[in-house]
Parts: sequence; structure tokens; C-alpha cells
Amino acid sequence: MWMGTYPDLPSYILSTGKDLQEYMDKHAEELIGKTVIDKFGHTDLPFLPKVRLAARYVGGRGLT
Repeated sequence: MWMGTYPDLPSYILSTGKDLQEYMDKHAEELIGKTVIDKFGHTDLPFLPKVRLAARYVGGRGLT
């Protein structure tokens, strides 16, 4: 799963098909917050979160 706002490989909102960065730019203060925007000076979301399957941790193994 990819979630980020890199221009070469943008993410889109599934329900609307809109570009995630464009949506975040229009709704920055309510989605990101003024404090974060002021601290970093932008509304980009340039990261790749790691997504794991919950089924992998079932059966007493716990989360790693």
C-alpha cells in the first residue's frame, strides 16, 4: 500500500479520485493543523507507512 504525496507517484482519495496533495492543500489546517504547518512550512505528506497484515499476529504471537 502506498500513501504519500510525491509528485511522481501521488496518492488519490479512493471515494472521489481527487489528488491527495491537492485536497490536503485546500483543507490543510483542518487535516494537518496550523502548528504542524508552521513548524514544517509545508503540507506535504512525503512518507511511506509500513502496513502489516493483522492475521500474521493472531495466535498468541503478539505484535512485533
